[in-house]
Amino acid sequence: MTAEWIELRGVNTHNKGAHLMMIAVANRLQGRAKLTVSPNGSDFDDRGALGFHQTLLLNQLPAVSGAVGGLIPGSVKDAFGLVASKDVGGVLDAAGFAYSDSFSIQRSKREAKISAAWKKRGVPRVFLPQAFGPFTNPEQAKWTRELLDGAALVYARDRQSLDYVTALGAKTEVRLAPDFTIGLKPGSIPSPLTGEFGAIVPNAKMLSHTKLSLEEYTQFLADGAAEFRAQGLRAVVVVHEHNDRALAKALSERSEVEIFESPDPLVLKRVLSDARIVVASRFHALVSALSSRTPVVALGWSHKYAELLEDFGAGAWMTDGSDAIAARIRHTLTDTETAARLDARVPELLAQNERMWTEVESVLGIRS
Repeated sequence: MTAEWIELRGVNTHNKGAHLMMIAVANRLQGRAKLTVSPNGSDFDDRGALGFHQTLLLNQLPAVSGAVGGLIPGSVKDAFGLVASKDVGGVLDAAGFAYSDSFSIQRSKREAKISAAWKKRGVPRVFLPQAFGPFTNPEQAKWTRELLDGAALVYARDRQSLDYVTALGAKTEVRLAPDFTIGLKPGSIPSPLTGEFGAIVPNAKMLSHTKLSLEEYTQFLADGAAEFRAQGLRAVVVVHEHNDRALAKALSERSEVEIFESPDPLVLKRVLSDARIVVASRFHALVSALSSRTPVVALGWSHKYAELLEDFGAGAWMTDGSDAIAARIRHTLTDTETAARLDARVPELLAQNERMWTEVESVLGIRS
């Protein structure tokens, strides 16, 4: 029997990668399942436009909000698009990357307790493809293990993450599947940019999670912008997360590059698909570019970046920032061998996603 309400967890609309995951779930399940999402981190208009109701379960006070939500009359909930936690019959976790030494133990602990309560009621929780680990912190390992033990099915989106999760010794089966936003298309959205351009997507985590200084990282990106111009391309910095605006401004002031931002992540995907080349440190900006067959130069802060490029057959386009970005850009623009592998890999990854969704829908009792 299909679960009455499917709760989507771990997403928001401020990070455009997370927003893309919301859109992917809505596109796949809308009309066949009733979807709801926590108000934490997601804007009312954006989640409403995708057909999501609002779960009465706040991260700050899960027990209290869950209990209070259960007391609200059904007519009131229906009138305001609200869903009580007790009415949730299935859960999808689309956190992307949240369970690791790199993030707070409190989140894993909170989610483990919520998940245990759902499991006691027979509510299946499925972890959609995401990155995990490492887990050298015993507390993080403990709570993540308990969280995954409460799941019905877990997908890691790369082999390194699969190894990290397997080493935890969780009881739930863990399978491998690629990122599930690969198939999203900007469709008929017109490009807001004209002419040939190269896109730069910064990431503030490169400063907080690596040894790079602001000066070093900004210079790296500025050198990329200079090489774009040498190649006859406009240089555009694309903001993929609101926390990256300060970096975008610093780069714009240093290199006189224009800044592009949109609340719609599919508009951003249109821009990245239209770019001649993308230099990026945001994971889902790289997914959007690679799935559109746009060449990239990737510089990241965790294992998930190199694993992503390997998925697309584009490992040669990964850099650790130690070599000259200008040479990297020139090589990538003429690297027909990697481009051919990328072109062949996209349909294979889409087929893997289709198999993943079929399995997920079976676990949740969602019929075609």
